[in-house]
Amino acid sequence: MTNHISRRNFMNAVGVSSVGVTAAAVGDGFSNTANAQMNRKPVEQATLVSVEKPAGASHTFVTKNDGRVTIQVLDGPEGLILVDSGDAPQYAAEARAFAESLGKPIAAVLISHDHPDHTGGLPAYSGLPIFTTSGIITNISNGPFPKPDNLSEIQVLDDMEVNLAGLNLRIHNYKDAEAAEQIVIEAPEMDTAIVQDLVYNNAYFFPGLNRENWISVLGDLRDKLEVETLLVGHGYPASQGELTAAIDYLTEYNEMLAASANPEELVAKMKQRWPRRMADGILGLQGFAFRG
Repeated sequence: MTNHISRRNFMNAVGVSSVGVTAAAVGDGFSNTANAQMNRKPVEQATLVSVEKPAGASHTFVTKNDGRVTIQVLDGPEGLILVDSGDAPQYAAEARAFAESLGKPIAAVLISHDHPDHTGGLPAYSGLPIFTTSGIITNISNGPFPKPDNLSEIQVLDDMEVNLAGLNLRIHNYKDAEAAEQIVIEAPEMDTAIVQDLVYNNAYFFPGLNRENWISVLGDLRDKLEVETLLVGHGYPASQGELTAAIDYLTEYNEMLAASANPEELVAKMKQRWPRRMADGILGLQGFAFRG
């Protein structure tokens, strides 16, 4: 079990190294990581946030749409790993072009879960080795959302411990939380875990499927993950302490939901309680919380 660092102590422990950004960006969910330097710069379709660590770098594309969806790039010693595709091919194409500019082979694309804002760009990855679990492939295939043209290219990820791009990865599989099934990719050598939509950093959360279980999953990750940096599905990279912040958010959200008669009332409460959070587009999805 790793020690947990509060957000305040975490920010005091390191300096923010940035491109085109000042310390004020921390208030927008731009948090730094122990023993790391983080750089942020605009690219055409997104904001690119790079976390530099002794073992290597991670690069997060935070799309400029109203969901602040992310695409992750892990720079391993022998190649690159991409995680998710955003909601449209133009975002994935830009992330792929950036990865290819690094001069290493793309060893794999991993898909964290089936939601369309993370799979909609998959056609831009055609020809690359794409992996996820059999359950997530089934959810993409049978779900209500448009199917990517290259769905048949997705291969089953069988092993929960795998070496890709020279990195030893631990894959954690969770069901019935924010999505029907989602994976967390832990890269211990990089002191990093890609948790995607189990954590939203300074962004409004999608209601998910089973928030009580979601809270339980976050508690399990808080006890299990031995890393400091979290790469999330919406918003900028965060510290391990964001797991506790997510638990607190969901607990308070459930209380707001219980006291709201309809989505409009719930959204009004959310905006009053969290006026500075990003991803306003997710506010329009709060009706899912009333579907029982």
